[in-house]
Amino acid sequence: MNMSQLEEVLQQQALNGISRYDELKLIVEQLVYDAMALGETSERLVSRLQQELHARATAKLEWKRDPRNWLAAQSDQGTFILRHLAGDQHHLSFWWKDYGGADLGTGTQAQLLAKAQTLMREGGPFGGPEPDDPPSTAWYEWRNIKGSLRRAGIAGELVINPAHKLRRAADDHHLLAVYRDGTFACISRGSDRNLMPFGDKLAQDRHLRERFPPVTAKIGDLAVPWRYLDHPLFRGIISTPAADLVLLSLRQGTYAILCCQSAGEHLPLALRWIDEIQDFNVGPILAEILGHREFEVWLKLADLVPPRRKEPSPSLSAPVQAPTSAPERPSSSPIHLPGTPPPRSLPEPSPTTSVPAPVHHTSSSSRGAPSAAPPASSRPPSSGEPSPPPIDGDAVVLQHLKSFLQEIPTGQGGSATARAVIPGVVDDYLHGAPSIEGTWKELFEHFVGKGFLDDMPSDKTARAALGILKDSPIFRRIDTQRWRICLEECRAPKSDVFQALLREHLERSR
Repeated sequence: MNMSQLEEVLQQQALNGISRYDELKLIVEQLVYDAMALGETSERLVSRLQQELHARATAKLEWKRDPRNWLAAQSDQGTFILRHLAGDQHHLSFWWKDYGGADLGTGTQAQLLAKAQTLMREGGPFGGPEPDDPPSTAWYEWRNIKGSLRRAGIAGELVINPAHKLRRAADDHHLLAVYRDGTFACISRGSDRNLMPFGDKLAQDRHLRERFPPVTAKIGDLAVPWRYLDHPLFRGIISTPAADLVLLSLRQGTYAILCCQSAGEHLPLALRWIDEIQDFNVGPILAEILGHREFEVWLKLADLVPPRRKEPSPSLSAPVQAPTSAPERPSSSPIHLPGTPPPRSLPEPSPTTSVPAPVHHTSSSSRGAPSAAPPASSRPPSSGEPSPPPIDGDAVVLQHLKSFLQEIPTGQGGSATARAVIPGVVDDYLHGAPSIEGTWKELFEHFVGKGFLDDMPSDKTARAALGILKDSPIFRRIDTQRWRICLEECRAPKSDVFQALLREHLERSR
């Protein structure tokens, strides 16, 4: 990472009326102040967050039969329940202790076990219990859970003051709406006596998400939602292969973005009001941190959304005015914190049915023409019903690589190298490169030469990385000394590699 270029990128987004030096100094001072309130140094606080995220990402649910012969698994928040319906259909639900439950859908046992594992590793389920179930628990009451006031709502959970340990002023508590997909909205700040009745009204609003869209980070022309973190200070996170972006909720309505890397290293990026922080473009910064080529590949692998709409939907009535103890500050106001003590977008695959459909690769001309359709005599006779849509072969391969990258845990031996290799494989695949075969040194020299690895990993690190990568069908061990990255097989619909990826794709689409 070129620090001078990064500083130049940051300087281009400086605020009027405050220097970059003063802005970053305020972030550091506030982070140190809040870390002290939590009994930590700022480095230790960031490091502890990374350790907790890693522990969660590598944890595994343990399923046991309960007295009703249902499968149950405990997580930090509550209990997953998996019960059999009929045939191969099962039902998954989650129950918070003394708080209610949420319906997580139906499917095969394998699908629902994987869904529960994913939700747990992401920090969910999110959004709290559903209001209508069960009637025995009063979902409409505020409950003190882990020091935060919470109540269920139709569109999601309402949370007050998750920064309770940070000794915020009585009129600087925070009302959030946490939606069931893991995104969240910052509603208002004020005192509990004002926020609670306001939250009661919002809990009944079926259009809450439209009125209060999730908080997003700007990455170029995209608005990427922050994923909710249930933490006193760290509010949201966006993970990349090289670093995590973390959203901090600071004093008096200000927010900061921190770039967190390994071993508690963190780089402050911006300190703004909530609207301004969403307009701060982290795209050029990520490009400098990841490398411009790796950044483009990451965009293809990341789950991104279209640019956010700034105008409310005309079909909705005006939102209720949020009560607050302080007037809204104009976006052009310089930041001042009095009393501070010194101290890579992938399109969704085409819809599929349970019957494998024809496969086509929408690849570039460097990979040759798409596979020709089978002759008419080999096609099944028409039944009068519409044929299933063709499966996009590129989407099958890229969806697998995206999911595989997201599942590689951070912090264990070889994981950083494995995460750096995946974008290189995506780049090779998209440019029609042939399969790569050789010793581990020859494999990694290829990615060093392309700039996806800074230097050659040690023998121990390389073997650990290959031990992680071999869980993907694309990476194949030929013998004790040689490996193959099966790029050509990914483009051959009849190959065992592509068929394995296709089965995974169809299973995920059901």
